[in-house]
Amino acid sequence: MDTNLFQNDVEKHQHENAVEVLCNQYPEQCELIRSSYEEKLYKLLPEATIRSYLPIFISRDIRRALTAGR
Repeated sequence: MDTNLFQNDVEKHQHENAVEVLCNQYPEQCELIRSSYEEKLYKLLPEATIRSYLPIFISRDIRRALTAGR
C-alpha cells in the first residue's frame, strides 16, 4: 500500500490489518482483495471526514462482493 495515503502509522496499521484479516478469510482471493482495497481506499479518502471508519466500510464492501461471487 502507498504509505503517502496515511496520516500516521496507526492509520496505516489499521488498513494493513484489515487487508490481512480479509486475506485470512479468503486466501484464494488475496491479490484481488489487496487491489480492490487500495482502489476503494483511494476513492474514499478525499471525502472521508472520519478516517478511522474506512477499514470497516471497505472490508464490509469487499466481503459482500466476495460472498456474492461465490
